Amino acid sequence: MKRALILILILCAGLFLLGASRSQSTLWAVVDVDGHLAYGNGAVSSQQLGADGTYEVVFDRDVSRCAYVAVGGDYTGDTYSGPDDAITIGVAPRDNNSTAVFALQYDAVLTRDSYSSGFHLVVNC
Repeated sequence: MKRALILILILCAGLFLLGASRSQSTLWAVVDVDGHLAYGNGAVSSQQLGADGTYEVVFDRDVSRCAYVAVGGDYTGDTYSGPDDAITIGVAPRDNNSTAVFALQYDAVLTRDSYSSGFHLVVNC
């Protein structure tokens, strides 16, 4: 009984250390108003999905169980410009693609009209 308890404790400690050794990674992307990926860390592509304010950003790994934060802002060459209106960006895992994030933008001041602006997306896994 004592040996079994020691073995269980060693096994639990090993599983704990294995989980603790997994490092978190922060991925990010800067996407321009047309949906093109300006640059990023771990981001491999992005696109506007046809309708104003709908975007997809694809990363080099599974991001389906990560946390996402997006803010409006464009990057054009060497110049940063913020959005010309107050916008809200909703982000979620992309359906049927575990490596992608879906972003939906709309004008937060008016009547929630769809809106297109560049944005910065941070993914924390």
